[in-house]
Amino acid sequence: MNMSIYKNIKIFITVGILFVSGITSIYSADAEQSVSDNSLLRASANEITYNINDLEVFSGRSMQEIGDKYSDARYIAPAYNDRDYTTWYEELPSAVYPYNAGKISSVAHSEMTAMTNFYRWLVGCDPVNELSYDEDTLPLQTGALVRNFSWQHIVADSQKPADMSDEIWQKGAKCDHNILAKGYTPVGAISAWMSEGYDYELETWKSIGHRSILMNHKLKEIAFGYCDTVAIGKGNTSRGNMGLPFAAYPVPGYMPSNLIRPQNCAWSLQLNDDLFEFEDIEDLKINITNLSTGEKWTRCSDDETLIYSFNHIAFVQPGGFNDDAQYTDSYQVEVTGIHDIENDAPARLVYTVNFFDMNDYIKIHVSSVDTFRKYMLGPDMMSDENLRRVAAILPKEIEITADNGQKFTVGIKGEWQLDTNNKRFVAAGDLSDAPSRLSDPFSFLNEISIPYDKKTDICAIYDTLDIMPSTVKAGEKVSLYAYRTNMSSDTVHIFKLKRNSDGNFTADKVFDSNEVSSSGDEVVEGYEIENASGSDSGEYISVYFENSWLKNEYITPIMVSNAVSTLDVEHLQYDVNGDGLENIQDVIFMKEIIYGSSSCTPSADVNNDGRVNVFDLSMIKDYILSILG
Repeated sequence: MNMSIYKNIKIFITVGILFVSGITSIYSADAEQSVSDNSLLRASANEITYNINDLEVFSGRSMQEIGDKYSDARYIAPAYNDRDYTTWYEELPSAVYPYNAGKISSVAHSEMTAMTNFYRWLVGCDPVNELSYDEDTLPLQTGALVRNFSWQHIVADSQKPADMSDEIWQKGAKCDHNILAKGYTPVGAISAWMSEGYDYELETWKSIGHRSILMNHKLKEIAFGYCDTVAIGKGNTSRGNMGLPFAAYPVPGYMPSNLIRPQNCAWSLQLNDDLFEFEDIEDLKINITNLSTGEKWTRCSDDETLIYSFNHIAFVQPGGFNDDAQYTDSYQVEVTGIHDIENDAPARLVYTVNFFDMNDYIKIHVSSVDTFRKYMLGPDMMSDENLRRVAAILPKEIEITADNGQKFTVGIKGEWQLDTNNKRFVAAGDLSDAPSRLSDPFSFLNEISIPYDKKTDICAIYDTLDIMPSTVKAGEKVSLYAYRTNMSSDTVHIFKLKRNSDGNFTADKVFDSNEVSSSGDEVVEGYEIENASGSDSGEYISVYFENSWLKNEYITPIMVSNAVSTLDVEHLQYDVNGDGLENIQDVIFMKEIIYGSSSCTPSADVNNDGRVNVFDLSMIKDYILSILG
């Protein structure tokens, strides 16, 4: 069998970072794989089978390498923020009079180019260079502006706004370009162009022309523009040979499921026309098998599940994606009906796509912090000291969202601080316990604020926390209940406060209505202490709010009780363990304190000499023996 042509196939392997504007690419064409009978080729009597997964460019990749390559591309320009449109432009555009095409920022352009090169690396193509930033991107800007009004490659003059000049319109209409996208961020447009082709729900074909341009092995240079909601691109090609038997998307080997939108993304491949050919589209047949479930799909031109467009064989994507619209399994793809040119024999191409979730392998940035609700306080709670009490009950953890959509819960550094000038509490987020791949380059966590304000509703004077009775003997029963002016609220929290030596406070949540079972929609507003002890003495405050609205755009405030309520439990002198009783258990607990196996409590100093020692233990023994007779 003649293998010479396959031994000359060059397999391009990345040995460094992705292309950066102004820096020479560190892609290497020196690494050459010699394809052997055992790795790529398997022959039967009448057909040659090529298992593309055996090529090192795919078999040598790890999930972490793919994640690293994506991260390098995604954050090649640190100043770019995909959720902050001001970083997308050097000059902001205007899609209303007076019209201005604006100018895409160099960081946005570098990000789009780098992401293009990531996808090209993924499918096995060489990287592309950036076209001239000024000479090529500025005309594209006007082209993007005009296509905000006439959404098509060839614009209709009838759609020109009456107040736009003919000069701007004609300049944009005649803009030389290849690809368009609308409704995406600059980086999002690259992913959208790659994830196109077939509407799975409507069972209709869409264009795969944008993907075919980005995957074209002859593509050498590219430029982008972006205006308002439209991304536009122009690519230049030159003569060149494909370095692989074919280029496929999704790719053989490990494939990030996050980059595929199964409802819209047709699968496709472009044959190396120096190696393979087919006489008629009707000769082609593609079989897809889910290797986990065994489910099979056949794609052919007869039922229009396979087409040939833009030099690509495109076929309807398989089902089997989960409720989150992601593939989770491995799929084997078998292509028949093609001809091996060198060996003059029928050929069969086989490859397997192994989908994986890339989120755990990529670097990510904090993109937002959950909005906190305003705390509404009565007039008596607006003093600095009472505001410090309120600060003690604020959340100790916050929820953040990363730019890939993942959510994390992180703590705050230190305590919430008062900013009375702006009526807010301020703290910083703490990423020390978060995954190391998560960072905060845009400083979202440097200053997190929770607003507060004074209540204005006259009925809010009844927002109280009632402690009944407020003075009791140890062992007696106490009730703590919050009164809610707004009866539509569904959540009550009660906190016990403790004053620190520095004048600030700490708080323990002692009651949460959501953790108590109730009948129907009734809200439990408090709780009872059956046997009060000295440890229950102290200050309490309560809050109530509408928990079910947490995820809505409009969020009700949190109502704080109008005053601090105090519980005073008269302490029994020899009740060391705080259970409201004086008995042998106090002697045992006192011994544990003396020998260091239990923590010391204020009640252990029974003789009030400022020390806890054997003299206190002796007094407790004598007293307990006296009452026992």
